[in-house]
Amino acid sequence: MDEIVQFVLAWPDYWTARIVLPIMTIGRVAAARRDEKRSAINAIGMGRRADGTILIGHDLAVLVGLLIWALLIVVGVLLS
Repeated sequence: MDEIVQFVLAWPDYWTARIVLPIMTIGRVAAARRDEKRSAINAIGMGRRADGTILIGHDLAVLVGLLIWALLIVVGVLLS
């Protein structure tokens, strides 16, 4: 049951980071794909591709996605 709840809560945040992060950083930062090599990501959740793009790991991508949604909610509340 825990895995299902974690998947349901983490999935939208991960995909938000995968889509929005490259747009916000003009392609310089991207969330690592699930099939990306684990060796490309270090202990703090960051790494670099051969083309120079900074990668963030899955857990850090979930956190970034969560922060993006929280920012959108705060802005929406303040503007309403």
